[in-house]
Amino acid sequence: MTRMVEIEEHRTLEDYEAVAHLAPSVRDLREEASRVVPRLEGRTVWMVNSTSQGGGVAEMLSTMVTLLRDLGLSTEWVTIESEDPDFFALTKRIHNMIHGEGDLALPHRARRRECGPRSRTWSSGSREMAPTFPRTCGKTSVS
Repeated sequence: MTRMVEIEEHRTLEDYEAVAHLAPSVRDLREEASRVVPRLEGRTVWMVNSTSQGGGVAEMLSTMVTLLRDLGLSTEWVTIESEDPDFFALTKRIHNMIHGEGDLALPHRARRRECGPRSRTWSSGSREMAPTFPRTCGKTSVS
């Protein structure tokens, strides 16, 4: 099941810019964003993880989403949740592979067992909210 995460207002770039030693970095960030953000017009950056509370990533995302939006970038945060403990094993495996750990090349039978019916179940609710989520497992590119 997917759930959009509502972001409570956090510190803005203006807040950080008011801190003297951060002001030059904020100006540099705004300048770089003025070149990059227009190329992403009409697109949305999706932050996807398994929880909106607890853990380092969840704690950073609300601030990150706020700052990206402040720069003019359409940014959303969604969680994918499941009661099935195998779901978390799969997300942990994907996380480790993103960071260079683990092996992407599973034998065909293992890939089918790991990525088969369960991944279709987990992603079925996601298609309505974000139809560009990948629908297959074991590929290195994201659609």
